[in-house]
Amino acid sequence: MPYKKLIDGFHLFQKEYTSSEKGAYYKKLIGREQKPETLVIACSDSRIDPAILTHSDPGEFFGIRNVAALVPPYNNAGLLRGTSSAIEYAVRHLEIKHIVILGHEGCGGVNALATGNYQATSNHNYQFLHHWLDIGAKAKEEVSHKLHDAQDEVKTRALEQATILVSMENLLSFPWIKDKCDREELQIHGWYFDKSEGQLLEYNAKNELFEKVGDSEAAPFFLKDKPNLNTFLKNYMQNCACRTKS
Repeated sequence: MPYKKLIDGFHLFQKEYTSSEKGAYYKKLIGREQKPETLVIACSDSRIDPAILTHSDPGEFFGIRNVAALVPPYNNAGLLRGTSSAIEYAVRHLEIKHIVILGHEGCGGVNALATGNYQATSNHNYQFLHHWLDIGAKAKEEVSHKLHDAQDEVKTRALEQATILVSMENLLSFPWIKDKCDREELQIHGWYFDKSEGQLLEYNAKNELFEKVGDSEAAPFFLKDKPNLNTFLKNYMQNCACRTKS
């Protein structure tokens, strides 16, 4: 998208928000403190906008976007604090009630993790990607070990979903998040957007699989123990086999 389109878009925004019902909503919104109940941690991919996917208006959720929607562990030697500081603000100051990890099909970051195409080479002198994507190294190892005979597309999809589980696990390593989950004051959700099919899948901790989001609101679920990657991958492969047979 040309840079000029961004400027033109702002002028349209300015006109809309000064002379319409949306303008009144926006002025009311900026006149008070933000009070979102949900934190969405999504990928930086330009094709995946969580506000558009959820038809959300400004002020309805607090957002973090980074490469592959990854969450670093609480204790990471001080290397990866940008996402952590935003999570801390959302949980400890805004006191949000839900955290959503939003990964997606066709994630370039996860593909780089899968292929190793994020290390410094003669053609690409990456300085930061290897530190960041290594957050998902555990998921890569498990997928490579458990699904070594599977087709590449099957393994890639599994890794895209497995990194979401790693991020959910890492959230629980933050003591003040774990405490809120244990006291059932905070819910953690894993979402996977299949952009090719236009489907949204949510991690079902009971079945340990990503399943289509239902039309009705599910009973509240409070994640208190980290997801089991081994069980997830086993169920994932069984589910793939069932779909192939059908």
